[in-house]
Parts: sequence; C-alpha cells; structure tokens
Amino acid sequence: MSTFRKTIAAAAILAGLAASTALPALAEANFGQVVSSIQTMRKSVAEVPKWTDVASVTVVKIADLKDNDPAALTNATTKNKEDIAELRKALMANPKVAEALGTAAVDINSVVAAEMGADKVLTVYVS
Repeated sequence: MSTFRKTIAAAAILAGLAASTALPALAEANFGQVVSSIQTMRKSVAEVPKWTDVASVTVVKIADLKDNDPAALTNATTKNKEDIAELRKALMANPKVAEALGTAAVDINSVVAAEMGADKVLTVYVS
C-alpha cells in the first residue's frame, strides 16, 4: 500500500475514533452531571456571551436520565433558582443562542443548565 493510501486510511480511522469517543459522553449524560452543572451555573452564565457560534443544540430531558432523582433536582433548582433565572436571561440575550434554541423548539422556562462543547454543540438540560 502506498504511503498516501496508508495516510488516508490512518486519518479515516482516527476520525472515526474521534467521533466515537465524543458522542458517547453526550449520550451518557447522568444526573450527577446535571446537578453539578446547576451548582456551577454562575460560570455558565458568564460564558454565554462568548457563545457566538452554535453548530447544533442537544436537549437532555432530565426525567429521561436513568439515575434521575426528582427530590435532588428540586433541591438543586430551588437552591440555585436565581442563577437559573440569570442563565435563562443570558441565553435569550445572546442572539445566536436564542436563535438556535428557537430552532430546536426549546422552552426557555424548562432550561435548568446549559453547556457549550468544544464542538460548538450547545447542550441544554430541561426539567
């Protein structure tokens, strides 16, 4: 096999590995990650204005997570309700984010946490 073909084959394999390692992390969101995101909301609120490019939006419904604990969610959202309100305001104040959320039909009032990935995928956690 020529060096060129070996290089192309190696690049294809690496691209496949990169894609397969990035996707499961999102698919395996767990309740602990959601609570952690809620508890560190102020950092996310400060970052929202920097989110000027949104490739796509992933909506994670907290109720669908296997380890969902409704009482713990209520506790976390109650303790952080002001920060959640600030996050919602910041998301809607950012035109690119607001447009992406609208396109994804996300009800802003259900958002309790949000994260922007290095791949420009906005993940919102909704109750």
